[in-house]
Amino acid sequence: MSLYGHMTEISIELRNTDGVFAPGQEVSGTVVLFLKSTVKASSVLVSINGEARTHWSGYTAKQRYISQSDENVLHPSRTHSAVDATFADPIPYDAVTPYVNETSIVWSPPTDQANDEIHAGTHRFPFRFFLPSKCPHSFEGKFGFIRYYCMAKIEQSRFNGDKSTKTVLTVIPTSDLNRIPNANLPILTSQSKEIRTFFFKNGRITLTMKLNKRGFVTGEQVAITADVVNSSSHKIKNIRTKILKHSTFNAFRGGGTITPGKTNKSLYKNEDTKEVFKLEEKLAIDKGKSEKIMRTITIPEIAASFKNCPIIKVEYLLEMTLATAGPVGTSVSAQLPVVIGTIPTREITAIPQTFEQLPIPIYEDQWSNPPPSYDESMMQRLISDNTISSFQSISSRSSGRESL
Repeated sequence: MSLYGHMTEISIELRNTDGVFAPGQEVSGTVVLFLKSTVKASSVLVSINGEARTHWSGYTAKQRYISQSDENVLHPSRTHSAVDATFADPIPYDAVTPYVNETSIVWSPPTDQANDEIHAGTHRFPFRFFLPSKCPHSFEGKFGFIRYYCMAKIEQSRFNGDKSTKTVLTVIPTSDLNRIPNANLPILTSQSKEIRTFFFKNGRITLTMKLNKRGFVTGEQVAITADVVNSSSHKIKNIRTKILKHSTFNAFRGGGTITPGKTNKSLYKNEDTKEVFKLEEKLAIDKGKSEKIMRTITIPEIAASFKNCPIIKVEYLLEMTLATAGPVGTSVSAQLPVVIGTIPTREITAIPQTFEQLPIPIYEDQWSNPPPSYDESMMQRLISDNTISSFQSISSRSSGRESL
């Protein structure tokens, strides 16, 4: 991206041309300065900036005293001497969390010379920065954003003015679903709703939705199983499946700054839910009938879930809704939380036991703790393999003694 002036063009060329980076990664490139003629300048700067910011406005009711003279002007027909007028007073809610703000001087006049001129032609100034290791995903939302960018500027005299340009950076952290507890475990939920027509009860509809796991990546298929029990007097006519993006925004009343990794109880909350996927189909489940529904959907191109920013959090919900027929339609919905990552979960396969003498391990209170992480599982497998190797070695020596 570049900005053209009357005599100057300044631009930024990133070494990573797609502009996509991971936390902790190097951001390097070149500031390109093209001058049609010699200019005087105090410096050429390049900076990297990244921050999360939230904002919205609220209102509170206030009363204001109006004198008799003001009241006569506003409402001449009224005869009372004074009133208390109620009006809405706006209240700003703002917060900022800084992640990176660094500046590098890529050119300045030589210290031993009074020459502050840059000659006509093309000049290239390399630069290099590093993103923080724990910065969150780039994000744009209804009540806030998380943005990163590089900016280059040539500082000139006050008569010519400064020239600057900006290049947006996209930060996408790695989100390994194998390191998220329970991401590979099945989940289910059940919702039951009584169907009414005006004041009359017409039975219930129960929807039980199941997923084989709760962690997915973009492009992955999601197998959904739904058990429907229609105990009402209405026919179920269609089914809708949605993926909802639920964003939570935090801010201070009147504004404030909160550093990464910190929390503050005085923060106010605002929320926004956006539909990122929808599939609607016709369905026919008669009254008094039950049916098992199998559906497969594909996760669209969406950003990963994250909650490592103190003022912005992004989560996802998978929602299934049944709608009944009739003049007064009724719907029954069930939701399950899902986690979107960048590295998919690994399939867990059972390893057959080839040694009958090996004791069967007994685990006490095995459901009280979350499942082990991938690293812990690999360490347990290594220990198990070493145990088996030792057992084989002992068995071989025993067999050798018996043969003697």
